[in-house]
Amino acid sequence: MDTFLWAIIVVMALTLLAETFALVGLALTARRAAQRFQESKQEIVAALEGSKQAVVGIKESLQPRLGVIRREGKDLASTVIERGRNVKAVFEDFDRRRERIRIRFQTDGARAFERLQSGRRVIQEGTEVLRMVGTALWLLRRVA
Repeated sequence: MDTFLWAIIVVMALTLLAETFALVGLALTARRAAQRFQESKQEIVAALEGSKQAVVGIKESLQPRLGVIRREGKDLASTVIERGRNVKAVFEDFDRRRERIRIRFQTDGARAFERLQSGRRVIQEGTEVLRMVGTALWLLRRVA
């Protein structure tokens, strides 16, 4: 029985040793991962440094022009607003003129319609006369 207890103690010691090696391996793996992360982070920071400097340069170059850009933007906005008002005024004027013409046609409508009908009659009669002249000329050619 004494040997059995010693065997269990030896097996437990070996198990403890195996667990210790496993933990050391995990610690080494975590340390390598952290180192790779730091290296990747430094590479990304180095790659972005040029972009950051470009943004800073653009910002510095635009800073003096910012007032001009703002002023021109306001001028452009006021011009667009003024043109919009002008277009609105033109539409309102067009509506007023259209209404006046409509009222004029209502009062003069009957006379205008009669004139239109008489004009159509004149055109129809003129067409008939031209048709008859054409027929007469055709007959004269045949006879002559």
